[in-house]
Amino acid sequence: MQRTINMPAGQMWMELIEGEVVSQQKWSETQIRATGGGGYINQGSGLISDVQLSTSSSEQLEFWVRSDDGKETAFRLADTGLALRAGQRVRIARGGKLGSKPGTPLLTQNFASGETHALVPDWLNWAMAQGLLRRPLWYRLLSNWLTLAIAVIAALLIVYAHKHPSNSGALAVLLEPAHGPISLLEGAQLVLSQAASGGASLIADLSQWSASSSQPGKDKLPANLFSLLLFTLFAWASLAVALKLVGRLILSLHWKRSASRDVRQRVMTAFEAPAA
Repeated sequence: MQRTINMPAGQMWMELIEGEVVSQQKWSETQIRATGGGGYINQGSGLISDVQLSTSSSEQLEFWVRSDDGKETAFRLADTGLALRAGQRVRIARGGKLGSKPGTPLLTQNFASGETHALVPDWLNWAMAQGLLRRPLWYRLLSNWLTLAIAVIAALLIVYAHKHPSNSGALAVLLEPAHGPISLLEGAQLVLSQAASGGASLIADLSQWSASSSQPGKDKLPANLFSLLLFTLFAWASLAVALKLVGRLILSLHWKRSASRDVRQRVMTAFEAPAA
């Protein structure tokens, strides 16, 4: 039985397999990882770093389920804590983003014990990896396009201040008490108007530079433009990192928990819904 579930960023498919457990086995797997051991030897002398060994263990579970139509399906899970034995009747759900294969085991219901067990340890990360959930629009704007816009405006204000040193008062108007309080709208209009003027001056300089071959200081313009570009990229990167950290802090306070609950609830609702 297959179902389609509407998710926040798309649709997913869910396949329900119900039947009897015909066999199951558990075992432990241990992985050993070695790091280090590098170095050099030259003419009989040198240095070799010590080899560091680390181990990790996982509990593996493999079981076969025979459906009512006689088809047998194998499942292999790791570190789920799922308890079942041969002869018990179970329902297993697996799924993924619509159009993708194979599916991820999601939920299991043991009819003998009456327990429903989640097989996904982190619903939020699973949904985002599947493309079924995206961070809020405000976060994506804050950490990408908004920071680029701020960096470009700052670069154009620098151009305006260089062209009009006696009239570049956007920051002064915002900070000096003598000007009195200024509304956010008025401040934004002032900053944007001076940035637009700086952009117009930059375009005019580029036009003159491309039209004249003997203009004084012609060789300085490419270097100045390169410096302006570096400043814009640096400001963009710095703002993006800073605002992304702030955004992730805000997300961790509320959005992550609510989004994870929403994803799990959508899957659980479809899993528990009776057959049509």
